[in-house]
Amino acid sequence: MRSLHTCIAFLSITVGLRAQLTEIEPNESTTQATNWTYGETMDGSECNPPSFDTDYFLIVLPSDGVITFTVTSQGSGPNPGNLQFALFPKYGFYQQYHTLPGSIGPTTQTFSHNCLSGDTMYVRVQEDNVGSNSCVDYSMSFSVAPAVFANDTGNNDDPQAPQMVALDQSFEGH
Repeated sequence: MRSLHTCIAFLSITVGLRAQLTEIEPNESTTQATNWTYGETMDGSECNPPSFDTDYFLIVLPSDGVITFTVTSQGSGPNPGNLQFALFPKYGFYQQYHTLPGSIGPTTQTFSHNCLSGDTMYVRVQEDNVGSNSCVDYSMSFSVAPAVFANDTGNNDDPQAPQMVALDQSFEGH
């Protein structure tokens, strides 16, 4: 039987000294997603025209744990609007959803995503209320930290032979 554990994930997009990648169009769906290699910074842009652009990125988490994303966004044009950011597992609905301002000056935000397994995930970035002849440029990076209580030693993966835990007793596991 698995017990709950605490883990924290963050999403960050920053311009830094890491290797730089740029989105590859078309990347408007998970089947067209741009591969985003762990340890590299990804740059992209949402503009109008074209009306309503969406960018998808495929990431593979190197291990279970906490993912940290850092995103820096900066708008241009008369009405840059905002960016919407979502993280999706390869099967299912988004984990969390964030709105990033497309202000004329650069804005950096960090997001948390908890308790993720080392697996394939998708990141979606799309425009929100971007006006005509306007853009929001972005730069993103991510890292993964180990789960707080990773790698329990008990053989407790069989529901027919659960590990017993007394009430009010602390138990660590992953």
